[in-house]
Amino acid sequence: MTAERQHALYGVLMFVVVILLLVAQFVLQRTLRSAGEELASVSANLTTESRVADSRRQLVERYKSFESLALNYSRSERVFPVNSRELFTALDTVLKSNSVEYSNTTSSSQTAPGGKLELRITFNGPYYGLMKALAAMRESGYVMRVSNLSIRAEDNGRVSGSMSIISSVRS
Repeated sequence: MTAERQHALYGVLMFVVVILLLVAQFVLQRTLRSAGEELASVSANLTTESRVADSRRQLVERYKSFESLALNYSRSERVFPVNSRELFTALDTVLKSNSVEYSNTTSSSQTAPGGKLELRITFNGPYYGLMKALAAMRESGYVMRVSNLSIRAEDNGRVSGSMSIISSVRS
């Protein structure tokens, strides 16, 4: 091999080495860039999952609070009315004591234990009296549910409307 040919071979070899180093640098940069993007994606997912976990932890805490309230509620002195007359009497006392005028438009009852009692009434009275009456219904000692509550504002802080009171016959 001649010196010229050796120099040419070294030149080609150096060129190939430089090209290989450039390719290696390009591959390394791409790998680092994709790793950085993946790291950012994982970080974003971690933040999202952390928020979801916090939300679920709060839901569990609320559930436990509700569960303890429900346990205390179930131990309270709540009873189901014997018939629609007993439910109506309790409702009459609560509404009249809070200055809410009412009329019983319809009622339905099933006399068998566990049967459904429903009173539909229209009312008229002061707004705060109605709110106190609704709160007092919860404290009346009877299990009852307000359904289809419709309230219309009138003059001087008065309201009118209708509602259904639903309960079950004591078994």
